[in-house]
Amino acid sequence: MKVEVIKKSGKVDKYKNVYDIYYLPTEEGKKIIITYPDELDYGVEAEAEYSVEDLDKLVVTYPGE
Repeated sequence: MKVEVIKKSGKVDKYKNVYDIYYLPTEEGKKIIITYPDELDYGVEAEAEYSVEDLDKLVVTYPGE
């Protein structure tokens, strides 16, 4: 699946071939975690972490859409 993270600042981060997206409540606040393949190191999984308060929109596109 593909994911676009649109922040309240207007910045857009795009991820291809995303494995998983999950919500993680922490003591510091609510987080969205995105796991995806690291394009620079083949076969290695990377994570991106975003604070829910900083997000405007999360767009998820599944294969075939």
